[in-house]
Amino acid sequence: MEQPRPVSAVGSGGSGGIIWSSTGGGWRAMAADSAYAQVFSRIGILGVAGSDDDGAASATAKSTIDTVATTSGSSWFSAQFFFSQAYHDAVVGGTPSSLGEFTRKWLPPDAAP
Repeated sequence: MEQPRPVSAVGSGGSGGIIWSSTGGGWRAMAADSAYAQVFSRIGILGVAGSDDDGAASATAKSTIDTVATTSGSSWFSAQFFFSQAYHDAVVGGTPSSLGEFTRKWLPPDAAP
């Protein structure tokens, strides 16, 4: 029986990159993916944005995630994360506590617990 490969060994073209796949679940999926993204950023698999001597943004580390696949609530997350700078910055640049507070403010009133 073949042994399962670790996630880091799976990637496009054998590059060793990571595939991040998340499913639905509405607001719960969106909130969970935000937390995952924050952790992924902290451990360095999302890459790290830095700045050069002039303060201009520059990439200091490349993401090791090759592919992102989402459905339903996770797609709500990915749409915001990849296309809203404010959302991305709050997720990646925050703390677990600030992420919780940001998420409560971001959710519509009828979705918050």
